[in-house]
Amino acid sequence: MSFSFIASPYSHEDPDVMHSRYLTTMRFCAWAFDYRMVVYSPVVHWHQVSREFNLPTDAGNHYENSIEMIESADDFMVLCIEGWQESRGVLKELLHAARLGKPIKWIKPLDNINWEIDNEL
Repeated sequence: MSFSFIASPYSHEDPDVMHSRYLTTMRFCAWAFDYRMVVYSPVVHWHQVSREFNLPTDAGNHYENSIEMIESADDFMVLCIEGWQESRGVLKELLHAARLGKPIKWIKPLDNINWEIDNEL
């Protein structure tokens, strides 16, 4: 199966910011679905599971899972939303994807519904 790995910021000291980042990432995934893109986001996949079952939410605890998914992905997409440049999780995932030679794409919000995907930052 071919799919794109979606890296996005998540961790923050304010749980409301984390939830907002989850919702924004989920909005992108819904948009991608409408365009027949197959995507995997660890934030969307694990946010509710972690909340429901009191699992750790930091990127370090999910890193091995993310590495496996990055290695299986066809390409790597960075969701350029508030906090992405400071995110240690996004950086670690991005560096791993680059080491593997994965094509890297940059997703930028155009508004609250639409997105632009670029091959350059």
